[in-house]
Amino acid sequence: MDETINQDVKQDTTNEESVTESSVDHNNSKNDNESSIPYARFKEINDKFKTATEELSKIKSANDKAREQKLKEDGKLKELLDEKESLISDLKGKAESWDKYKADRRDVLLSKLPESDREDFADLNLKQLEKVVDKLSANAPSAPVANNPASRGGGLDVNMKDMDRDEQRDKWADILAKHS
Repeated sequence: MDETINQDVKQDTTNEESVTESSVDHNNSKNDNESSIPYARFKEINDKFKTATEELSKIKSANDKAREQKLKEDGKLKELLDEKESLISDLKGKAESWDKYKADRRDVLLSKLPESDREDFADLNLKQLEKVVDKLSANAPSAPVANNPASRGGGLDVNMKDMDRDEQRDKWADILAKHS
């Protein structure tokens, strides 16, 4: 009877140790979960941020319109006109540089095409032209590869062992030139 009680006690001890280990593992996983953010919460905050950004841009444009109206009412049309002219000049500079970039890029892309295809693709917009050039350059055959191995040209085809001493001395310069 004492033996059965000792076995029961040993089993209880083992169960407590396994319970303690599993609870430690469970605590570690809780710490990992606490540092991560659920997707639903992330999406909610992200949507609020987008909405707030849109509202802010609407408010800014409304403030600009109200300011323009106030300047018109106050008779400060010259000040408003100066602001608009500076904005127009800035935008003209950007538009000119963009047009120049597009023209240069179009020329580069068209130069990659064969002469016969340039007229066909000249009227495409820049994005479509880039796609066409990429596809055609991907399908273009690469440079031909020579099947014969590279070798040094010229020189002697005679084996040194077949020559006597005097012949070797006479042809020594040719032999060196072949191997250098």
